[in-house]
Amino acid sequence: MTLADQAETGSPRLHDGATHLLVLPGDGIGPEIVGATVDVLREADRIFGLDLTLQTAAIGFDSLKTAGTTITDEVVAQAKRAAGVILGPRRSPRAGSTRPASCANGSTCSPISGRRARGPD
Repeated sequence: MTLADQAETGSPRLHDGATHLLVLPGDGIGPEIVGATVDVLREADRIFGLDLTLQTAAIGFDSLKTAGTTITDEVVAQAKRAAGVILGPRRSPRAGSTRPASCANGSTCSPISGRRARGPD
């Protein structure tokens, strides 16, 4: 029986307790990418009974306009408390280019450079 079958037949949940995710849409194309990601997560939650809770906070230019910084201490604290973070790209106010945001632990979040995904042969 697949997970989808279990969800449709009312089988027990995959786990007990909610999984809290922090959603940080970012700038530029970030809100669109993160919005699609959230749509997929909500559908997976509905089908599989994942018990996800999603909380959205501002980073990047939205945060800079309202709080004077691209990421507030409160958002960093929220990220540390969350089970996971959905992080959209943000734009650098100085360079005007898409730059990786800082992770909750203070390191820089960025993709692994120099590696390409391989498709099926």
